Amino acid sequence: MATSLPSVPTGGTVEIRFDAGYGATFDAVPEDLKQAVLMLAAHYYEYRSDVALSQGCMPFGVTSLIARYRPVRMGLGA
Repeated sequence: MATSLPSVPTGGTVEIRFDAGYGATFDAVPEDLKQAVLMLAAHYYEYRSDVALSQGCMPFGVTSLIARYRPVRMGLGA
């Protein structure tokens, strides 16, 4: 198992490609994520005039629905 990334020669380049997302339409999104989007939109609409909301404030129901989709760090020292 390698413990470091390959070195890039001087003047060389690195290209990383990946696909993200669920598809071109809302129908391709899993049902629990659709529900989270609707709940978050409703929350932001309901509290649209509140300027005191702390950064990152999200309703518990939304965080519960999206918890299993949280990014996971992978790699050295993660």
